[in-house]
Amino acid sequence: MSGAEAGPEGAAREARTGAGGATGGGLAVSVDKDTGVAVLTLDRPDRLNAVDLATAAELVAAWRAFRFDDTVRAVVVTGAGRRAFCTGIDRAADVPQPGSPYMVDDPLATIGPKANDLWNAFDFTQPPRAPVIEDPWPWPTRAPRPLF
Repeated sequence: MSGAEAGPEGAAREARTGAGGATGGGLAVSVDKDTGVAVLTLDRPDRLNAVDLATAAELVAAWRAFRFDDTVRAVVVTGAGRRAFCTGIDRAADVPQPGSPYMVDDPLATIGPKANDLWNAFDFTQPPRAPVIEDPWPWPTRAPRPLF
């Protein structure tokens, strides 16, 4: 993560933002070291937060960074804008494929925490790290729910 700033209560925060929009990756990462909560925001509302190859690479990098960050106890994944949380792969993305018609490479197969060995990073003397996905509906009365 890059760029540290102090929050209103003196909490150390780190933030990194991808290129965003239609120009490339669109992932904003913020970490509140005092609460142990990291927020991953898919930040491509013009494409309904669809994941392109740059955003997929940023997600992989974020999960791998969290694996070695003992201050992060929970991760919230959310989407920018109010129209959609995420529509999946960006259909406009050029995804290289193998030459065989019997093999297909899925660029989204490796963007999750389990695929990046985050589950193997448990320290059983500490509270568990549980990724949390925010409810995609805009009702503020609902709390985030665990992925599993």
